[in-house]
Amino acid sequence: MAYLQKEKPPEHKQQPQKTYQQYPSYQSALHLRLIKQYQTMVVVLAIERAIFYNWKHFWLETDSTLVLHAFSHPKSVHWSIYNRWMNCINHINHINFRISHIYREGNVCVAKLASFGAQSSGYTWWDSPPSFVVQQFLKYRQELPFYRFS
Repeated sequence: MAYLQKEKPPEHKQQPQKTYQQYPSYQSALHLRLIKQYQTMVVVLAIERAIFYNWKHFWLETDSTLVLHAFSHPKSVHWSIYNRWMNCINHINHINFRISHIYREGNVCVAKLASFGAQSSGYTWWDSPPSFVVQQFLKYRQELPFYRFS
């Protein structure tokens, strides 16, 4: 019986090990997973805040389809926050909860808050709209049109 053995390249011609950064598909998958985890965690913090204040009515507007997916497929939530996520899901089943998708481009407040969040390194909570979105918030509440020009 004969066995074929693959020859090893000589030591001086051995290829260097690739890192995950050299695999674009792996890198983008990792990036997407981290984004989903962070976006889901923000929702967990908001719902936990609603629990703390004993709110009976809670409407969540999000521009994240990943978050919407997490509500319909809870097992897709990262294991590190899965228990907190399920506690939140259990809580919102007992209150008047509503979730809706809004396009980021359709709401200037969302765009400005997202921009703030991308530049922020910590956790921030406001009990009223922050000063940098008050004007847009009032227009949005009055359903006045907003036009963007590029």
